[in-house]
Amino acid sequence: MTARHTAVSRVLFRVLILNLAVAVAKIAFGYTSGAISILSDGFHSLTDAASNVVGLVGVRAAARPMTTIPIADAIIHIEPPPKRGSQADVADEKLAGKV
Repeated sequence: MTARHTAVSRVLFRVLILNLAVAVAKIAFGYTSGAISILSDGFHSLTDAASNVVGLVGVRAAARPMTTIPIADAIIHIEPPPKRGSQADVADEKLAGKV
């Protein structure tokens, strides 16, 4: 990992820990006080923590070296057979002056 990837991972991990701490505090306070809004906000903070996990996975994936795959050899071009007598064909032939 480069220095930038390491720095971004460090920030995301710290924010993850803080989000988890805030989520636990809000859930505990909401549960003990009976405040549904604070309890639901605590669960919302858990989804924020999940976003940090997604960010950490993304940074780790971005830090991996690129791989090259020869795509040009694998391209297969298949065209469907033309439909005879469709309205589009008739219109194309009229434009081309064949009809």
